[in-house]
Amino acid sequence: MTPLSHPSAVVVNAQSMPLGELLGHGGWAMYPIYACSVLALAIFVQKLLELRALNLRKTDWLDAVLTHVRAGDSASAEEACRLPPHPAARVVAAVARALRENPDQVEGEAKRVASLELQKVERNLGMLSFLAQVSPLLGLLGTVLGMVDLFMGLQGAD
Repeated sequence: MTPLSHPSAVVVNAQSMPLGELLGHGGWAMYPIYACSVLALAIFVQKLLELRALNLRKTDWLDAVLTHVRAGDSASAEEACRLPPHPAARVVAAVARALRENPDQVEGEAKRVASLELQKVERNLGMLSFLAQVSPLLGLLGTVLGMVDLFMGLQGAD
């Protein structure tokens, strides 16, 4: 029985092989996949830190704003929305400002500012989606190229 015919021989060799050497066996087609992986991880960590900094679960600022709105004091409501980093606070501040300046445009202003805030929160998600779609295709390309190389080697061995 040759070492390669034994099923555990490949696993033992892969386990004793350094990670760099193991990753290098993938060939040149693996380098774009590695780059996609590193880029996707960087975007994921960036989004995680951004979302944690926004404190989206923390909505205690809204109680103070609602108190001012019920009292009819939109200027104080707008001022109370300036401190929290929550994107909805900026939308509520824009609504409070629109209530004072132009009550007919409140809904339009709310939609405009909400759209801008949503764009900020969703920044780089398109790139993450692109990487998730292209990485498997790169893997398939590497597999096909590896099989072509294998068959070319088999043809040359005859």
